[in-house]
Amino acid sequence: MLWVCLWFLWFALVGGAVSITYHRMLAHRAFRARPWFRYTLVVLAATAGPPIQWASNHRRHHRYVDQEGDPHSPIQDGFWWAHCGWYLGRREPWLCLLFALSGPFRLIIDPFLWPSLEAMERVPQDLGKDRGLVFLSQHSVHRGMILLHLLPVVGFCWALGWPGLLIAWASAVFFYNLGDGVNSFGHLYGERDPANAGEARDTWWLALLTFGEGWHGFHHAHPRSPRMGPFDFGWWAIWVFDRIGLIEARRPEQGQQGERQHA
Repeated sequence: MLWVCLWFLWFALVGGAVSITYHRMLAHRAFRARPWFRYTLVVLAATAGPPIQWASNHRRHHRYVDQEGDPHSPIQDGFWWAHCGWYLGRREPWLCLLFALSGPFRLIIDPFLWPSLEAMERVPQDLGKDRGLVFLSQHSVHRGMILLHLLPVVGFCWALGWPGLLIAWASAVFFYNLGDGVNSFGHLYGERDPANAGEARDTWWLALLTFGEGWHGFHHAHPRSPRMGPFDFGWWAIWVFDRIGLIEARRPEQGQQGERQHA
């Protein structure tokens, strides 16, 4: 039981770090963190991809939301492309389904699917000026961070044997598909925020499982707000970090007044 609790604690830390670090801090600049804490959060969130590449891709999603140029719109390109096909550059549903069910192998496959910094058309100026972030976004360094994340997976499976492997596989499938579901399901089902120019939707149960990311319609209407909705575990973590001096966060109302476009 202790191993299982530690395993899900690790997943909570990683999932929460992706939401508050890659998404709210790097892509939308909803808060600033002390350098050591900033890079610690980036290492925790590394399972989502290299930080600059991820944040740049997400900014492009907001710039062209559900229009031509959006890297993963289910409205333009279909459910499976938005869910995970855009990672692979392939549209075949069977291949996307296999990728979605690949579990821990996503940790191994994903690092090879992102472009290098040198291959990117444009690196956002604010991200490119951060030497630490540029260093952590290099393919060799990012893959080293992924190896660190693989250690808990290997340790968990070694400690519990086949049951551990099954738990690791099921939870990894669950974890990755929740994140991918914000891009696919979150633009097709749920309540649409009238202030949102795209088709992003709010889904309360998805928000509960994704640290607030399921409040996707509100987020697209107010992308710089650090708070996305009422049950937003990511915002609660940001609030605590702000109170103890690790970060300096925008107030939610400040973010709602912010511009939609920023790069």
